Amino acid sequence: MLAELVSHDGNEVTVQFTIKLTGSMLDDEQALQRSLNEAGQIAMQPMLKQFDTNGEPIRVGDVKHTVRVRSGQTYETPYGQVQVERNAYQSSKGGRIYVPLENDARMVLNSTPRYSQIVAGKYARFGADAICEDLLECNGRNISRNYAKKLSDFVGSIAQCYESEWEYDLPEFDEPVHSITLGLDGTCMLMHKDGWREAMCGSIAFYNHHGDRLHTIYCSATPEYGKEKFKAKFSREIERVKEKFPDVLYIGLADGAKDNWTFLKKDACVKSRSPQKNIIMYCKFRYLWQF
Repeated sequence: MLAELVSHDGNEVTVQFTIKLTGSMLDDEQALQRSLNEAGQIAMQPMLKQFDTNGEPIRVGDVKHTVRVRSGQTYETPYGQVQVERNAYQSSKGGRIYVPLENDARMVLNSTPRYSQIVAGKYARFGADAICEDLLECNGRNISRNYAKKLSDFVGSIAQCYESEWEYDLPEFDEPVHSITLGLDGTCMLMHKDGWREAMCGSIAFYNHHGDRLHTIYCSATPEYGKEKFKAKFSREIERVKEKFPDVLYIGLADGAKDNWTFLKKDACVKSRSPQKNIIMYCKFRYLWQF
């Protein structure tokens, strides 16, 4: 390893690494990437250890916990695997093990927050196969398809737990919002174990008086039997928008599916503070092939 820890003084860590110039730019770049990863792995050790205890008894809620064992654990980081010794706690009554390092460092499974963010973000955009290729090529990191999916699913489950509590600030528009469209569409997807399920997608688009789009909110849900989760999620977004823009023109856009009509008539019109200003438009593209 060409990287080494030079000093660790208080909250400052100094890492040094050396690379050899070979005359081949590609080889030197790859060597630099390996050295950066090695330096990152070294720096991550004190970064992780700062969240561990010194072995003293602690309280989790109102329950006293003491060290049950101190053992090594391998953690996944953007720079590679890092192994550190950490304290694992348990109450006198037994039960679940509590690891302060993992809790306070906000580890996701055995991955650091940044690595979890990278993997989950790429998984959402590319899929598991592309993640493996992308991380290896761009970061020099090997990851299995199974772990990429497992980690990303866990991050997604955390987001879903807080989804109903989170609110996103709408941007400050430079010009008045004249109309808002509520778009709705779905498609059936063949799942590996569950058979055919419907995946839904919705959009809330803001337009000025000239019909120029100012902003769009996208809403979707994982494939499900029926549309209840999606409807609840999309309805929350619609109501949040209507609280801020109660008097603008709302236009519903959907295809010929009957369920879309029911949803938009109910949520786009009846709940509006100005129902007389709302228009429902159904673009029946699915029937155009007949002509």
